[in-house]
Amino acid sequence: MVFKGNIDREDYIDFANYVFGFNGADRSFLKLLPKLFKEGTDSAKDTFFVKEGDRLAACVGSFPIEYSILGEKLPVRGIGNMAVHPRDRSKGYMKECMYAALEEMIAEGCAFSVLSGRRHRYNHFGYVKCGTARGYEVTAKTISYVLPDDYQPQLTMRTLCREDAEALSQLSAIWHARPFHCTRPQEMLYDILISWQSEPIGFFEGDTLVGWVIVKGSDVWECIADPKHVPDMLFLLSKRFWHLSYKIPYHDRAVAEAIFPYAETSCTEPELCFNILNYEKVLSLLLRLKATYEPLLDGETVVEIKGYAKTERLRLAVADGVPSVTVTDAPADATLSHLAAMRALFLADAPERSALSPVVRSWLPLPIYIYHADNV
Repeated sequence: MVFKGNIDREDYIDFANYVFGFNGADRSFLKLLPKLFKEGTDSAKDTFFVKEGDRLAACVGSFPIEYSILGEKLPVRGIGNMAVHPRDRSKGYMKECMYAALEEMIAEGCAFSVLSGRRHRYNHFGYVKCGTARGYEVTAKTISYVLPDDYQPQLTMRTLCREDAEALSQLSAIWHARPFHCTRPQEMLYDILISWQSEPIGFFEGDTLVGWVIVKGSDVWECIADPKHVPDMLFLLSKRFWHLSYKIPYHDRAVAEAIFPYAETSCTEPELCFNILNYEKVLSLLLRLKATYEPLLDGETVVEIKGYAKTERLRLAVADGVPSVTVTDAPADATLSHLAAMRALFLADAPERSALSPVVRSWLPLPIYIYHADNV
């Protein structure tokens, strides 16, 4: 029987470490995700469990994330820590926990859910890999070709630490002023930045933080900057890292365009797996977000989406460049299953978009995204 919470924190960490093959020292969920497992936290209250007798057999975490899009808050759940004891595999325990988590999300009115994992494995639960990002490969050699030999950066760079109170306060102010972000409480901020044993690196103009990156190995998972500072940031990073792969969400177009001249290669790729539970709310906000950085052609369509949580018939319209999404009883121009709708609306290359008019296709894909630091 699936139950939620009421598991000792240490027992939870030990079980997750064992299933994922971590040794509990240099590789441990405590080090990977201190925002969930450090002393004083209770992640079990957001986790569904199954027991075999007195021992843990399976678990699935369903952790709250608060999105803010253009100032409007959205309740979201991130799925993580999906673990089944080797002796208890193929008993359906993970499915039971996943279904319980999704039922709770729907009952609570969550807008959508996100998880990492293989799309074919999680399609069954309504998740589709999407959330397109621009990928750029930047090397120290390409920086040396583009910037002059006597280039002198105006910024300085250093790794942020937990004691950098003023810099972290400045970082928080920049982050929470952005039109698209997840809420990062101040008391959890540094633990969020170092999720998955990542390194937050700040860039300073004098004593003022003006931007940052989050680096994991050779991957830049987050790059927040004024475009005018990008050359300095890339130059400074090239003195420490020979090669970095940047992942920039579509809604950060200005930063992407600033990095592009320095990139050896570029591509577009889906990000993580998403499951939309309230299409009306999500489409309304993401269309409005897209209109802030890209002009939208006027037009309208009625789409019926047989969603995972419910069937929604929606009128999507743009008038004088202003988008709107409303519930309607009008006849549908197109009817899409949940998985087809997810691909058509949020994936860069989706054959299902052929069912929509050319004008509507020009609005897509919509810029759903989550930064790795906020994921679980």
